[in-house]
Amino acid sequence: MLNTKVEKDATLAPWVAGAAGGLRRRARVGWSDADVSSCAPYAPLRETVAGQRDTWARAEAALLGKDQRRPYGAADLRWALATVLTRSFSGPFEGTSPKQRFALIGFAAWLAVGYVVGGFGDASTAAQGFVAVSLGSVLSDYLVSKDESLDLQRHVLAPGVDFLNHVGAAAEDDAAASYEYFADAFAVNAHRDYDAGDEVHASYGKKSNAQLVANYGFLEPGNPFDDYVFPDAYPFPPLRGARVTRTGFDEATAKAAVAYSGSTDAARENLVKACSAQAAAIRATPSGNGLLDALGEEHAAILAALADATEKSAMLG
Repeated sequence: MLNTKVEKDATLAPWVAGAAGGLRRRARVGWSDADVSSCAPYAPLRETVAGQRDTWARAEAALLGKDQRRPYGAADLRWALATVLTRSFSGPFEGTSPKQRFALIGFAAWLAVGYVVGGFGDASTAAQGFVAVSLGSVLSDYLVSKDESLDLQRHVLAPGVDFLNHVGAAAEDDAAASYEYFADAFAVNAHRDYDAGDEVHASYGKKSNAQLVANYGFLEPGNPFDDYVFPDAYPFPPLRGARVTRTGFDEATAKAAVAYSGSTDAARENLVKACSAQAAAIRATPSGNGLLDALGEEHAAILAALADATEKSAMLG
């Protein structure tokens, strides 16, 4: 990214110009100490932003040290880091690309022919070796991509695709960016018809509003994947550090509430009161930061909806 900008790559110049938005709008790297302090009421966001700022500060110290002579400065480095953070796409990591895999298979074929022509062995042995190398390459990459314990991801920048705005439900009813394996490229596939002038969206993933704020500097009203995490020191012990959504509590939280309250009905009453009280507390303590106050309102709406759903439901989960 730095080379592309500093060396003024003509091929990517239009994309670089379009990606050069303000850092404070796009990534937590541009957040000030005051911004981080404004996150204090919501620990998950505060810890994520503060941790990332520390990581990037160490990166700047390493890349912009006194003894380092670079054709770029701190502003260019932050631009590159923010661009990669906010505009890269991720997907399963296969180990090698199709082009690399075909090159390996071609080289194996060349060796097999040379093995026979050179008189080093018979065609049957050469064919067995070729098949073993070819299958080994394909199976190795397949197993690597399917092994969730490795948690390996492919991260790429796809100029043009990254201009699509996010909508949480886009994966179901709008469009989605995906890796086309045999083309070795990213593509956007529409899931419905569009009229001229319609905006095409894509999903950046199933992210909560806190994650969107931290990584991209915006939130999605009514985000279907939003959640709220109660403070670790919340007065009602079963909800301390609990993650909730507008649709219900997880099984562990529901059981803890019943055990603490003594009965399901008492637990329901306590959970409704707790959610309603926390929603009111969030709305009563604005931070003065427009984006963070909007996040607080989304969280309050989740808690209010959860209180209503809990009060009407026979089940707590």
